[in-house]
Amino acid sequence: MRLKINSDTRRIADRAGRPYYHWRVFVDEGPSVLNRIHFIEYTLHPTSPRPHQTVDKSAGGFALEGNAWNEFPILIDVFYKDGTRERQQYPLDFSRPWPAEPVSA
Repeated sequence: MRLKINSDTRRIADRAGRPYYHWRVFVDEGPSVLNRIHFIEYTLHPTSPRPHQTVDKSAGGFALEGNAWNEFPILIDVFYKDGTRERQQYPLDFSRPWPAEPVSA
């Protein structure tokens, strides 16, 4: 099964004359799929402060957040509760906007 992975990005600052972004990558699936996942290992660009990170909380779709100057591919290893494993690569894309914050009445 190939999971649907998605991301959000927002420009947070300019540093050294270059745009700097906050991003989030997550599994974009319903509870029936998320409940089958034990944890996810993300491998980021080797220049990232923590290029290997594990997320074991299904809330938010096993989301991982970070900051970066440039887009890069993320290697995603999904470990299922039944012992199987799935690997895929996701191209982080800064053109995918962060969702608008809900407006309270």
